[in-house]
Amino acid sequence: DVTIENIEIKEGPEKTEYLIGERLDTTGLVLTVTYSDNTTEEITEGFTCSPTELNTAGTQEITVTYGSKTTTFEVEVSKRTIYMTGIKFEDKTVTYNGQAQSIEIEGTVPEGVTVTYEGNDKVNAGTYTVTAKFEVDTNIYNAISDMTATLTIEKANPQYNAPTGLTAIYGETLGEVELPEGYSWEAEETTKVGNAGTNTFTVKYTPQDTENYNEVTGIEVEIEVAKAEPTVNPIYNVEATIYLEGELPQISLSEGDTEGTIEWDEYTLQVGTKAYSWTFTPT
Repeated sequence: DVTIENIEIKEGPEKTEYLIGERLDTTGLVLTVTYSDNTTEEITEGFTCSPTELNTAGTQEITVTYGSKTTTFEVEVSKRTIYMTGIKFEDKTVTYNGQAQSIEIEGTVPEGVTVTYEGNDKVNAGTYTVTAKFEVDTNIYNAISDMTATLTIEKANPQYNAPTGLTAIYGETLGEVELPEGYSWEAEETTKVGNAGTNTFTVKYTPQDTENYNEVTGIEVEIEVAKAEPTVNPIYNVEATIYLEGELPQISLSEGDTEGTIEWDEYTLQVGTKAYSWTFTPT
């Protein structure tokens, strides 16, 4: 009886590259069979191959069996790639509100993929990097690259009530006008409050929590400025001899913080000693 002595691969299959989970395709595989009588034959069917389910990534050896003889050939098996199409992970800007803020994936995550986040759940104002990490079965799928986005929490504008009921006296400075806690003058504190009447200035408000709230500037406030009592130190002759046809001596300012003029009150010169009064008129 003629028996099979040997089999060899004459031509390998057309397909030699696979993805995990695909079945072996032997199209194009040609074997050369050598018999015991030294004859040969080329065959394209009648043999079996193992394995036929390709479930391990890497170079896979395929065993071909014909009769009682075997030979092998190799194929390359690659992990599958999950394409994250339709998935968005975008920057987000919000205003501080005391609540935890996060960024999450937008879109439908493919089956077999789970997502975890690093850098989420931030409360205070600031700029944070959030990372989305994707987990898959790396025996079957290629790893999916992380995605990053920037979470920006902007400072909020605080609630405030502009100061009211501010009063001053002519000649005083802003530094002498008391403001509620958190408020300060935008002008120098040495600035005068201005003439008697209602004068407008600006203040700024600085909240206690400057990490999460903005400073507010340009807040207009009114100061009711009252008239001041003048401070004058005139120079005049306390005692003088005045003749009936003469005039009272001139009076001038020597010291004081108020400008103005001093004049003797109306008088009638008489013989004898008499005290006269004067009037100050501020300018």
